[in-house]
Amino acid sequence: MKAEFIFEFENDADLVYKALKPEAISSRTSSEIYLNKNILKIVITATNLTELRAATNAWLRFVKISLDSLEVLKWKNYHPKSKI
Repeated sequence: MKAEFIFEFENDADLVYKALKPEAISSRTSSEIYLNKNILKIVITATNLTELRAATNAWLRFVKISLDSLEVLKWKNYHPKSKI
């Protein structure tokens, strides 16, 4: 079983790729991550639907956390006196 996710970024695709790349190595399922300019592609292969669902949820969460972290960092750069 296989799932593919393609994300197109206006910028910061390389930062998200670098943040997520170690997860592909440590994943219990077979996961591959590719970067082509501003396109990030994640391919997940699993032996059954349960593993595929779990890996899909994890990868989508990783992407969301990476994007949320970038937003906080950008906000912090524009508001340097903030205490967050």
